[in-house]
Amino acid sequence: MPLYLPLLIALRTSTFLAFALFAVLFACPLVAESIPSPEEAAQARSQAEQGDADAQWDLAKMYISGQGMPQDDSKGVEWMRKSAQNGNADAQAALALRYGMGVGVPQDQSEGVKWWQKAAEQRKPVAQYSLGLIYYNGAGIPKDYVQAYMWADLAAEQDYPLASGLRDTIKKSMTPEQIAEGTRLVNEWGDKHPRTIGYRVGQLIVGLILLGVAVLVIRFIRYMWGD
Repeated sequence: MPLYLPLLIALRTSTFLAFALFAVLFACPLVAESIPSPEEAAQARSQAEQGDADAQWDLAKMYISGQGMPQDDSKGVEWMRKSAQNGNADAQAALALRYGMGVGVPQDQSEGVKWWQKAAEQRKPVAQYSLGLIYYNGAGIPKDYVQAYMWADLAAEQDYPLASGLRDTIKKSMTPEQIAEGTRLVNEWGDKHPRTIGYRVGQLIVGLILLGVAVLVIRFIRYMWGD
């Protein structure tokens, strides 16, 4: 993560929004997770030039971090944009953050919201949380507590850090009618974006693990009590 980004956030936002956006910042992978070998970098570039969105995102991180490619933020943003346009949710979220802060691109809140929206539609929790935060604070766009509540609640459903707290804070500013409308939108969004089979299988596995743990605890208690 470029070290100047937190400072820019603090300078360009309110204190509350700055701290809240730190959660967004650290959740957006802006640099390569590991130093790629020259072969890996060359392969990523080859795939990126062929239009592979994931490879384009990897190449963007290499340029931004200077790991695997010469450090060049402008080229990083160029490949980030290509990846975002080709549907990579991580790239969309990172590009949205940059537009919101005006880092490497002209500051443009409406453009940032556009990219947050695209990532949020792909169930990217950091994007859903960010939209909730932006709509609640009216950061460059009109405040909308109903939209804020919907996106914060969707992020909370995915256990995104701070999302449930944000949702509860938003709820305090809403009328019962607004809460009902926000809940309706959450349900409507869920109907239009059903969980993937992989997610449901994962939830089933987690449920089975928890059930197994519960059975072991019960057996342990019975053993200790001599039952």
